[in-house]
Amino acid sequence: MAFLISGSGIISAQTSIPASDIRFLGKTSPLNTLLQDHFKSGVFHGIHEFDHTGRIAGPYNFPSSPALAPTIGFGGMSDEVRGIPLLRNFNGLGNENGSPNPDTQGDVGPDHYLQIVKSSVQIWDKDENSLYGPADIRQIFIEFPGPWHDMMWTDPIVLYDHLSDRWILTSMLYELPDDYYEMIAVSDSPDPLGMWNCYALYFDRMPDYPKFGVWPDGYYLMFNEWDIENDNGDFSSTFIQMTINVFNREELQAGVEDPAVIAFHFEAPNHSTTTDLGTLLPADLDGPPPPENTPNFLITQKDDEWGYDYDMLWLWECSVDWDEPDNSYMQEVSKIPVSPFFSNAEGGGFIRQPNTTTLLHSHTHFPMYRLQYRNFGTHQSMVFNHTIDVDSTSHAGIRWYELRDEGNGWQIHQEGTWCPDADSRWMGSIAMDADGNIALGYSVSSTQTYPSIRVTGRRYYDPPGEMTLPETEIMTGGGNQSYNPRWGDYSMMSVDPVDDLTFWYTQMYLPSNGALVWETMISAFRLDKNLTIYPDTLFYDDYDTALVTGRDLTFKNTSPYPVALEELEESGIFPGASGCMWYIENMPALPFEIQPGDSTVVNVKLDFVTSSDNNTYYYDQIDGQTDYHEFSAVVAVNEQLLTSTENFGERQKVRVSPNPFSGRIAIRADRHAGQILMLEVMDARMNTVRCIRNIHSVEITWDGKNKYGDACTAGIYFLRIFTEEGMLIRKVVKL
Repeated sequence: MAFLISGSGIISAQTSIPASDIRFLGKTSPLNTLLQDHFKSGVFHGIHEFDHTGRIAGPYNFPSSPALAPTIGFGGMSDEVRGIPLLRNFNGLGNENGSPNPDTQGDVGPDHYLQIVKSSVQIWDKDENSLYGPADIRQIFIEFPGPWHDMMWTDPIVLYDHLSDRWILTSMLYELPDDYYEMIAVSDSPDPLGMWNCYALYFDRMPDYPKFGVWPDGYYLMFNEWDIENDNGDFSSTFIQMTINVFNREELQAGVEDPAVIAFHFEAPNHSTTTDLGTLLPADLDGPPPPENTPNFLITQKDDEWGYDYDMLWLWECSVDWDEPDNSYMQEVSKIPVSPFFSNAEGGGFIRQPNTTTLLHSHTHFPMYRLQYRNFGTHQSMVFNHTIDVDSTSHAGIRWYELRDEGNGWQIHQEGTWCPDADSRWMGSIAMDADGNIALGYSVSSTQTYPSIRVTGRRYYDPPGEMTLPETEIMTGGGNQSYNPRWGDYSMMSVDPVDDLTFWYTQMYLPSNGALVWETMISAFRLDKNLTIYPDTLFYDDYDTALVTGRDLTFKNTSPYPVALEELEESGIFPGASGCMWYIENMPALPFEIQPGDSTVVNVKLDFVTSSDNNTYYYDQIDGQTDYHEFSAVVAVNEQLLTSTENFGERQKVRVSPNPFSGRIAIRADRHAGQILMLEVMDARMNTVRCIRNIHSVEITWDGKNKYGDACTAGIYFLRIFTEEGMLIRKVVKL
């Protein structure tokens, strides 16, 4: 069932007519049982390709390229010279089908990485072991007869839907000038090697540059519709309209034969994707879902050179109602002014390479995939990027943004342009992790630099608008791309749903000279500097643990960067439990740096007198601060320890009271400890404040003064009590 929704301004459901011809093909056999390593050779030889701007390139008859030796990635090497440490870095799909460009895409799930390029697909586990492929993408649909097996496959997208633990894989097919399909496969289970539910959407106009986004109420698909004419082999194109299709997620996942689709159409009176509304990227969700009933957001950039009043981001929102489709709507939210930029969008591209006059496509007229959305609770964020000419000299850089809604609508929170030197940087993909750190991946090239892959990033606390982390080379290019200007048309930065911190990036590069020699890389890295603190709660249920052995609290550096422990609370008093306190016995000198993979351990003990409350546990927390963020661990004492008198005197041996104290504090030894021989008072830094010797008594009083007779300041003090049976330490608080 499909619904057409068209108009301008606020666009709402008006009628129930088919938006597109969607056909359920069926459920595949398990993917790992289908034919692999089967490619149609030379499928792009002699054919025409649409370049998204209205130009139809081809027919391609490139000179043959020399045979290539296998390319070898860095294999996860990480050192300070290369900047951001890489957790994974391995070869992805190559040019199996002779495609002029890969349209590189990939996404990561709990156990797999799935990559797709123009006509090929491959699946790995997270240890870089290939589980399926490389295979022709047609193999996924091989069991379903249809014209798609002999058509050109392009513009693929793959996404992991973490809300339902499913995969979605799509590709646009064409046979110029009249027949087009958008093929959609949704995994039937969390396992991408299992069965897939397959659909085919037919179009009589080209649904170009299709881009998907996962949202709680649907899968959002944007595409630009072009009318293609063939006059005796002379092709021409006209941009007709932009369309947003929203698919019912649950129905696609279930393999429903007639799934609901709601469509919004935006006519293009100027027949231009720049001067008209076109190429709105739908938001793609990572992390927690948005607040209930939040619409999907869509963004594109507009240059004032295209006839607009100012350079801006054009923000829209879309909401669908599957029960009452007529309530669905799409409307403009705002035109958000941004810092001036120049797109230099005339012509195919301006990216220079060494030793060739071929200029690579820059795609400055398009937003770059994805528009990533995150809900942080206190605010919502989206990150977005596009390519610009930074100084009007055909020098490409990446303009990037973080937009935030803190309850008063979407605003630019920060923006920046990444172009640190004379090389061009373009074809970017940007994403944010659960901590708010941002990673940016891209291509880099110039007359001195072969087309290569690099990444940079920033941490959440860095100055706004700056990429502060070292630019890191993922793969160094080894040649230029002559004759063929196609590049991209996009890449993919995704975030691992398991930890929501590990970035995975895939992009193309050139290992050697040639028109069709591109390869791809897949890399993983993290930007956070988190400590793993365990256990998260220290429980004390018996006297020996509370007073004698204590409990260990471990700080392990699980990040790839050194972490400085800058602050750590040394002691605290349990609220509601009078006289009961906890303290760290082996407090390290701060700041203390913990190297990647290393740990430090502190021992936490209790000291208490009595309590009369009836709670099961009293809780407090140990607060700390690293050079990355704040943290805390919970301390919990069983109230039975505080109220029970069983063996209390025998186990305590030395009583200190009152604690906390303001004037004097008494230290009394019981018969098990014997007489007190000496008392040493130390401050929180373990400096001796006062020492009282030759006591030979079962009780002594400290008046809170130092060895000079001056009153000590309020704070934490340690009492080293030497008895006939040994030495004990008690921590006290002077008010």
